[in-house]
Amino acid sequence: MSTPSAVLSRLHLRLEGPYWRWGYLLPCGLPLAQVLGRAVFTGLLVLYWLWALLVWRLPRPFDRRLLWVFATLLTAFALGIPAALDPLRGIREWLKFAAEASVWLFAYAAIERVPGGLERLVRTLGLAAIAMLGVLYGKLLWQLPSPDFSPTRMLQEDGLAFLTPFALYTLLCTGGRAGRWGAALFLGAAGYYILLAQGRAALVGLAAAVFIFAWLAEGWRARTALAVTVVLFAAAVMTQGDVLLRGAASRDTLSGATDQLSAGRTVIWRQALASPPRQRFVGVGLGNTALYERILTVDRGPERPPIVVKHLHNFVLDCWYETGLIGVGAMFLWLGVFFARGVLGWRVATPGGRAAAGTLLAGSFAIIAAGLFSFSYLSKPFAVYLPLFLGALAARGPDR
Repeated sequence: MSTPSAVLSRLHLRLEGPYWRWGYLLPCGLPLAQVLGRAVFTGLLVLYWLWALLVWRLPRPFDRRLLWVFATLLTAFALGIPAALDPLRGIREWLKFAAEASVWLFAYAAIERVPGGLERLVRTLGLAAIAMLGVLYGKLLWQLPSPDFSPTRMLQEDGLAFLTPFALYTLLCTGGRAGRWGAALFLGAAGYYILLAQGRAALVGLAAAVFIFAWLAEGWRARTALAVTVVLFAAAVMTQGDVLLRGAASRDTLSGATDQLSAGRTVIWRQALASPPRQRFVGVGLGNTALYERILTVDRGPERPPIVVKHLHNFVLDCWYETGLIGVGAMFLWLGVFFARGVLGWRVATPGGRAAAGTLLAGSFAIIAAGLFSFSYLSKPFAVYLPLFLGALAARGPDR
């Protein structure tokens, strides 16, 4: 009779080969799975997590400082949970974040082990981005005839901002005129979808992605890349200025204009800063900001009901309010160490590896830029995709 250890050993041997051939690329399908539905996304993420856990081995050599920084982040995030209004919610959010963000470790191990793994990961993410854009436009054609169609509620533009560099990389790698035209077509289609969705945070993220991609992945001069990005961004604002500005020019005061332009985000930011958490060092606990409606309520005047949002729409303020000064400090430490490692890897990489690393940096900076105006530090872009990109960047790999 087989012992449990023998069964696990045989299972490990059967799963190990396929995982290192293609299984480590499963998270590339997560953005597309997210568009298809929460159940599809969760199922794919759980499959990847369990498979990676079964075959994972500590890479040799391994920079344990990265693991200590991540452990420090998780510890700091847990400090405010015991005193939270809803500790169970805090525990659930902490476990969810820890499981999702641990994908960096699996990505790191794969890139360290698999020859050409970095380029394969980036190209597969590019194919997923192209497929996702096709699905988004397919859903748009299905949604348009509906009398209840609302672009701001129904369109899912957030992922396009940080996935566009991967699609551009994949298309440009095909070479020739077809690759360049394909990249231009994708960029135009992604930008138009974001404008249609009125996703101003996504537009900022897309601008950051285009700038970093042109500079670090394509080797343009920083000034040229910045100039092209500014021209494209200005053209987008000019074509959809009324929609994007949302009547901010009609306000009499600067604060009124910024409140209108930000759709009330600056209102909740001021309210949060005016009413900081009582436990300033550890915060109110993960996921507990939603229980403080007084800082999340946007008053729209006597003629319209107030709006109550779920978080502060700024990943730094969200992290500060829920995890305190210790938590936000640990987050900046984590980001700083991993970004520094990624930039160093980009500098010493081969030409092919430098283009792939530059693409990952472009996607990472797009998430940071959009997160300053949109999603929380517990959202999927920040908790799943950013650790995935940074983990791949942190690895040295057999080719780098």
